[in-house]
Amino acid sequence: MEALRITVIMLTLSSILFLAALDMTIIATIAPTVSEQFASPTGYVWAGSSYLLASAISTPSLARCSDVWGRKPLILVADSLFLLGSLLAATSTSMAMFLVGRAIQGTGGGGIIVLVQIIISDLFSERDRAAYLSVIEVVFAVALAVGPTLGGVITERASWRWVFYMNLPAGGVALILAFFFLDIQTPAFKFLEGVAIIDWTGSLLITVGTGLFLVGLEFGAAAYPWDSPLVICLIVFGVAIAVVFVVWELYYSTNPLMPMKVFTHRSSCATLIVCFMHGLVSMAGSYFLPLYFQSALGASPLSSGVYFLPTTLATSIASILGGLYIRATGNYFFPIFVGLVFMTAGNGMFVDLSATSTLAKIILYQIIAAAGIGLNYQAPLVGLQAMVSPDNVASATATLNFLRNLATAISVIAGGTIFQSQMSNKRDRLHSLLGNEMAARFSGEKAVSSIPAIARLSSTEQIIVQEAYADSLSVMWIFYTALSAVGLVAAVCITQLKLKKEHEQISTGIDAEMRRIDAIRVEREDGKS
Repeated sequence: MEALRITVIMLTLSSILFLAALDMTIIATIAPTVSEQFASPTGYVWAGSSYLLASAISTPSLARCSDVWGRKPLILVADSLFLLGSLLAATSTSMAMFLVGRAIQGTGGGGIIVLVQIIISDLFSERDRAAYLSVIEVVFAVALAVGPTLGGVITERASWRWVFYMNLPAGGVALILAFFFLDIQTPAFKFLEGVAIIDWTGSLLITVGTGLFLVGLEFGAAAYPWDSPLVICLIVFGVAIAVVFVVWELYYSTNPLMPMKVFTHRSSCATLIVCFMHGLVSMAGSYFLPLYFQSALGASPLSSGVYFLPTTLATSIASILGGLYIRATGNYFFPIFVGLVFMTAGNGMFVDLSATSTLAKIILYQIIAAAGIGLNYQAPLVGLQAMVSPDNVASATATLNFLRNLATAISVIAGGTIFQSQMSNKRDRLHSLLGNEMAARFSGEKAVSSIPAIARLSSTEQIIVQEAYADSLSVMWIFYTALSAVGLVAAVCITQLKLKKEHEQISTGIDAEMRRIDAIRVEREDGKS
């Protein structure tokens, strides 16, 4: 009976997670089409990062709310928000409406991803949860990898709107499954008592601070010069509010959103750095490889997805093997380190990709990079959870996911900025070879939204433009290779701890939170004395 219960829970969680993860990258192959339809040159960057930005902002607050009101009610709320955002995106009549829908999607999606991980952490011991997390991470990795393929198929065969319409029946079924079959411990629902102990000040500070910072990066990447007063003010005020958030959490909050101790210990801090770099680099592959396939190779959205299949397979296999290895040996450091070696080497190889790269080279490079990415999906999380007390597992998981989501949002912006800058640098060359009108079309921020127009050029013109795209993306891959190398250096500072085989029951609800608040108060009083 217990095995059946676990199977039903895992299937339910997998079905919910798949859609949330899918919509992180499915946008990659449809974004050029959406940008062209709404005549928005900057829409390509915003279409992806609006989801990721909202996902990053929502993660800590939703995770903390689940400590108070239980995991099941919050995952139902997150799934409902995801479906509402899907409906708005599907029926959008402007880029602004589309982006609002994507942001609401991201709020729900971010909550789904972190709550799925927290639920599994609640159910299993440190040693066993690695295997179950690997199953979830395979679902996550497959969804990320299949996203561009599925987006290409739907866009080519029907309309990009069906990318979001399909979420409604599929997500509705997942919502029903969760309501009836997600058999997990849920505390008595005491709404008003819960409202009184949630750290709303911390939630507001992290939401506003992160939002201002990421919007500032977005504006600098897509709408305004980097030295414009608006961009500078947004970034500076975002960082300043983030500093205020840290001070508030450390000294004043009675029920902090994040366990700040994880930033003061060498091993846990190194683990979070690894996770942050992993988020930056993994999203780059999912988001910009389809861009390379469509621009430099002239692939259709559907063919672009097919080209991406080696990443799907390698990521999934590596994630499964990593989880099984951790469960068998209790060693999470080895998958982290080896994965970062492969991830760094693979992204370094991407620098070599050109408009004439062979299929064998494209497949090999993807396999190497994706194997490294797959090994680092669950290993850092297992390690971090082993470094904190059981009552801080949920908040530590939320902290890791917040940084990972923040990294993915920054990754799309940073990569897009580097690419657009390099395409702007190619304008003079394109002008001399193709004329001013065509050079303007394929330069700077217009480069992505103009990808569909490459197919309408003559064969000679196509070669010139495709080489410009490939060269610009090569510079971008140097940046991601360096970030991966930073993660590799940080991994050396991670300490291997013994993973517990015994399962410790984690309590949620008002009573558990009050005990936690009392413990924090006593700890601060002891620190003052």
